[in-house]
Amino acid sequence: MKGIIIKYLISTPREINKINSFLFGRVIKSKQHGTLKYYYYPGKLENTKYLKLTNGCYFIFDSPIVDYNNIRMIECELDISENEMITAKEYFRKYYEGINVMNL
Repeated sequence: MKGIIIKYLISTPREINKINSFLFGRVIKSKQHGTLKYYYYPGKLENTKYLKLTNGCYFIFDSPIVDYNNIRMIECELDISENEMITAKEYFRKYYEGINVMNL
């Protein structure tokens, strides 16, 4: 399958987490009036199917326009099927299954 590898040019966990949140979105938990609530904030690639290759390296088959300093995008062809790929929203739905997350 033809696609793009997104490679982060940094390696610190804090920076990787920052870029992941920018690209794929994040879920934040907040305690308001004694009640714990979860909120989903979408990223630029929330509906794009991806496959995590390693920490800070992802394969996508769509060609989005992402403008971020610490990302390199490389065109390539990998022998994978679309069934192995998942969108960020699907990932968060699986991960937070059974928990009421707003906006998800």
